[in-house]
Amino acid sequence: MPDSTLISKTMKYGVLLQSVVIKSTSYWCFPVLYPTIGVKYKLCLIKMNPIYLYHGSKVLVDELIPNQAYGFGGEADCFKAVYAVERKVLAIPFCFKLVNISNNSSFNIDTDKEIPEITLKNCEIDWEHKGYLYKVKSNNFVNIDSLQWTSKAIVKPVEITVIDPNEYRAWVKYCDV
Repeated sequence: MPDSTLISKTMKYGVLLQSVVIKSTSYWCFPVLYPTIGVKYKLCLIKMNPIYLYHGSKVLVDELIPNQAYGFGGEADCFKAVYAVERKVLAIPFCFKLVNISNNSSFNIDTDKEIPEITLKNCEIDWEHKGYLYKVKSNNFVNIDSLQWTSKAIVKPVEITVIDPNEYRAWVKYCDV
């Protein structure tokens, strides 16, 4: 089992559960009674909400309002919701304002790397336009896939950071085809 840290114990459904963090993700553990050794806790695959999530935007607002998404990754990318992610670095590319060079432009983020790699095809980043990174509490969000969380409610940020795209030029590569 990976290194873990006990973060809390709580009564839920009449059972004492433990909450653990494994590789920065929180999970519930439930008790199992073994006749010879007593109670041991087993990892339950129910992922808990992190305390905070991050949302990137090109515009500065006081509150985040659910908008219709038009993504290409399937149904999970097309909800009317506020989208957020656990890893701050994955929200930063959404702070960038894109300038289309042709009708078939595209923007891709490789999320499998520690620092995301942004691939641009037939578009450019407006390097002078500042974006905004919103830190939000996760209590109204639902985990919809391995990276994304959504809220159908209006979300009030707890912190807003101005993002200068020039600081992230090394993350960007261009596709020739």
